Amino acid sequence: MRKLLSALMVALGLSGCSMVTSDQPLFQQADTKDAPVLRPGVWAMPDKAECVFDAKAAAATWPKCANATVVAGDTFIQIASTAVEKQDSGGEGEAAAAPAETGKSEGATKANQTMRFVLAGGQPPVLQLQRPSGETKGPPFVYAGVRVTASDDQKRVTGLKVWLALCSKPEALKGDLNVKPAPPLPGLIMRKGNPTECVATAKDPVRNSVIKSEAWLSGGDPKDMIMQAHWVRDGDS
Repeated sequence: MRKLLSALMVALGLSGCSMVTSDQPLFQQADTKDAPVLRPGVWAMPDKAECVFDAKAAAATWPKCANATVVAGDTFIQIASTAVEKQDSGGEGEAAAAPAETGKSEGATKANQTMRFVLAGGQPPVLQLQRPSGETKGPPFVYAGVRVTASDDQKRVTGLKVWLALCSKPEALKGDLNVKPAPPLPGLIMRKGNPTECVATAKDPVRNSVIKSEAWLSGGDPKDMIMQAHWVRDGDS
């Protein structure tokens, strides 16, 4: 879960803000009625516009910025990247990673990360992400909003916009750490000792946050702060 959350936060360029979490699942299978269905297979969720990868290559060889993920039923499998990172040679906007070179890796083999999810119907749909089994760090459940951008001829989703559900309107963007966060939205309580999380105990505050967060983060142009995810191919690698 940490990899996915980190990708979202990096893409958003957010600081001085916090994300909506819960200690128990707020959405169940019954909430998936009328929800969009993700096409199974390999997906990419680039965390920056300059992320370049070979869609025909094995997903494990894609750079980290591609955030290769397999969708299988109600499970996301985040594929650990073996790509060798390339240092910037000067100037922002250049690709920060290169495809893995034969026989090279970043060191110890990293394990893929698996997490369960519930995609609840609504306008917009709400994505509930569960902390991977065996992982103790991070909140048990985290929430995001999604918008369908593309579908196949079977009406399975092949493209999405994704954004984190935030506790309050971001007071700081692009790294200003000195701005005091705004109070959380109604129905959300800041987690004691953790200023980056608030806790929800009901669905409605989560849905309200998803709606407001989309407005806060969307600029309506390619430079807005909502991530894009898209299906790449069938399979699991």
